[in-house]
Amino acid sequence: LGGADADAQAWGDTTQDVLVRPFPASDYGPWPMCGPIRNEAMVKKAVDTYGRENVHGLAFPRGVSEETRGTIELMESFGIGHEVWEYERAAQYSRY
Repeated sequence: LGGADADAQAWGDTTQDVLVRPFPASDYGPWPMCGPIRNEAMVKKAVDTYGRENVHGLAFPRGVSEETRGTIELMESFGIGHEVWEYERAAQYSRY
């Protein structure tokens, strides 16, 4: 895992009662087209598995970060509660 995925996992490793489920981008085809496909799969899987009311998203965008910002829009369209941690806040969990 890299980028925002690594930051999310590092955050999850320090937080109790939080499930961080990896979705490696490489499982969804070649870069960069795999990004939006994977992001939609993450949101749908969370809703289908746990129910909209039991899902809370946490996004770690870095600058423009089109893919992460697209995932934020997906969470909003699915009615999923979420937080957005911009780089400065997420940096404390960064592994690189």
